[in-house]
Amino acid sequence: MLGHKTPPFATYKVPNLWVVEIELPGFISKEIAIAVKPEAITVKAKPEGDRIPQDATQITSKRSFAKRKIEIPIPRGVDVRDIRSELDRGVLTIKMKREELPTEKIVEIKSAMRPTSVVPPPAYLA
Repeated sequence: MLGHKTPPFATYKVPNLWVVEIELPGFISKEIAIAVKPEAITVKAKPEGDRIPQDATQITSKRSFAKRKIEIPIPRGVDVRDIRSELDRGVLTIKMKREELPTEKIVEIKSAMRPTSVVPPPAYLA
């Protein structure tokens, strides 16, 4: 996507949680937005400015102030209503509750046949 760089990230699961870690060095929390839909989580980071003082004259700069954007698919079983995030030392960690879904389920098939009524044998056979 033009104008955006995709940041490095990792996803993993621990008991009852799905975790996403995204590297966003140099960003502060108010520069980051998280949007969650049932199928994906989108993280956008947009720097507010160059962060050098107004009255300073810049000599050199090798820093990147590019916008960052990433969309990560959410696996089945993750509850998008319960989400927590934290930014620590340039790494955004997002945690969502998940439940372990069975990989296979055996389904019992019921018969559609109706039971027949029991007719007593004729009297001469009794």
